[in-house]
Amino acid sequence: MNRLPETLAIVAHELRNPVGAIRNAVRMMETAGELPGTLDQARRLISRQAGMLSVLIDDLLQLPTLTQSGIELKRDWLDVVAIVDAAVEACSWAIRSAGHSLRVDVPPAPLYAYVDGHRLRQAVTNLLDNACKYTRPFGRIRLSLEANSDCLVLAVEDNGIGIAGDVLPRIFDLFERCATPRGLGIGLTLVREIASKHGGNVEARSQGPGKGSTFTLRVPVPRSAHTPTCPGHPDTVPGGLAAWQLKGTLDYIHGNLVRTMSIAAIAAAAGLGPSRFHRAFKRSFGMPAHLYVIRCRIEMAQHLMMSTSDSLSTIAANCGMCDQSHLTRWFTRLVGAPPNRWRRAHQPVPQIATRRRTVPRVLHSGLPTAVRDGLR
Repeated sequence: MNRLPETLAIVAHELRNPVGAIRNAVRMMETAGELPGTLDQARRLISRQAGMLSVLIDDLLQLPTLTQSGIELKRDWLDVVAIVDAAVEACSWAIRSAGHSLRVDVPPAPLYAYVDGHRLRQAVTNLLDNACKYTRPFGRIRLSLEANSDCLVLAVEDNGIGIAGDVLPRIFDLFERCATPRGLGIGLTLVREIASKHGGNVEARSQGPGKGSTFTLRVPVPRSAHTPTCPGHPDTVPGGLAAWQLKGTLDYIHGNLVRTMSIAAIAAAAGLGPSRFHRAFKRSFGMPAHLYVIRCRIEMAQHLMMSTSDSLSTIAANCGMCDQSHLTRWFTRLVGAPPNRWRRAHQPVPQIATRRRTVPRVLHSGLPTAVRDGLR
């Protein structure tokens, strides 16, 4: 019996391929044009049932994590805004298929926390999937992220079927499901486990059946620049840059992105020689200074590509790159797609409300927001 969850997960993993093939076949049928009434009804039935099978398979794959040794975190200082972006992208197809509108409210700047990026993205995805499943077609879902004094607060709100008062206290229990179950009742248990492992918590609120629900996930963010539990903090890296050197370096780099910068000039802002600065910078940031500068310039280029209609040659000049080919080469290498293709792919998506910021964050460089605030 002890191996039952593992066995179920293996079976679920093997089922993913045939179910995926069925769903792909349904999509091919959808693009083939109009079908006779009976065949179209059969196609819709297959599509719905394949979708339900996918939900059950995903739940089974998560079961061993909760029933055996529990999850183990691989934490680092990561931008939670980027993690939320990835979760929204993963759920966008299901949300659009159900006709839901999704509003995403996130800060315009990165919000860093010491987290396991994969697990936190999994938690956000589970919350969005839960809202999508328990909201009737053409419903409304809102995801928000904000920073409090000591934690990041992520909330997923929907106008779906709601949660009965007698179910609410045990909604995060394993295999607990609502009156209209759509899954095995594993996803929310995993969210609670991920929140707990990060030192945070998750709570559910609802006014009752038919009145929607809100799930709030909190992740603590250490504010001390020398918190011993945060070895990923650049200040705590032996041989790295000191706090005042970090401030001087970042101020110089971000104030001169459109100009030519030499390593010697950046090193002078930190009060170090080029050789020693190169070693210290790499220890603090995990990359050479010149690569950090290029990443910042590519991020600026992304902003200009989404907020202006300027040509690539103009954008290259305005973000400190030598020319268009220089921009294209580094953009493709760091982002994974040529600039023009990336620009077309990141146009506003129907049904997904425009978020407060205008820049899709693909690259994020620099220190945690809380850390940079502490250095000023």
